[in-house]
Amino acid sequence: MKSNVSARALAGLGLVVAFVALFFEPKGNIGVTARTINGHSTFDAGSNPIALVVSFVMAGVYILIFRMKDGKERRFETAGIWRRFGAFLVDFLFSMLIVSPWLALISLEVEARRTGVFAWTVHRDYLADGDTSLTLMSVAFAFLFVLAYFTAPVYLASQSPGAALLGIAFRYDTGKRPSLARAVGRELLGYLALCGCFISVPLALSNPEKRMWHDLATHTRVVKWLPSASQEDGE
Repeated sequence: MKSNVSARALAGLGLVVAFVALFFEPKGNIGVTARTINGHSTFDAGSNPIALVVSFVMAGVYILIFRMKDGKERRFETAGIWRRFGAFLVDFLFSMLIVSPWLALISLEVEARRTGVFAWTVHRDYLADGDTSLTLMSVAFAFLFVLAYFTAPVYLASQSPGAALLGIAFRYDTGKRPSLARAVGRELLGYLALCGCFISVPLALSNPEKRMWHDLATHTRVVKWLPSASQEDGE
């Protein structure tokens, strides 16, 4: 029980740090983009020391919560769709705050090697050689990182900051954790379910157990904690 309270407190603290950092963050893009619209090309990359420090904080919170027990002995029931969506938003924020500043820093270092001058923010109204490839590699790595961020708690029967904060957890119909391939497949299917939310959400709401596509396909379920018997009795 104490570990659940500690995990929720850590997740809440991390969320406060994230919002404070986003509010007071110096102006400038955090990330890297190269694009051409109507024949007009631009390249933007940006990071800053505050974002890098916040990245360490977010990663530390994630690791600490991941290592805590998720209260498997507690009573639970199937979690609702909106609670799950709230946990997803928290975790997506955490994951992007962890990885984006470092991917941007790599791009800034590449730019510094090209120009001989390092700057925390770069904006160009043209594309240099390698800009598009660098952006695509950054997007690909960010996608893989986010996939790993969400897969690890499922595969290793642990919890994420979003799950801890919203009081939800993963359970398996078989009683055993899924294989790595099935855990990864679950998250990929979850991405498709999110993209097709206008179909997947109504289907889940019509399901007696409120289970999404990826829950049914991988024999997993997302549950929310119920008060313990002692709490209900007022002890």
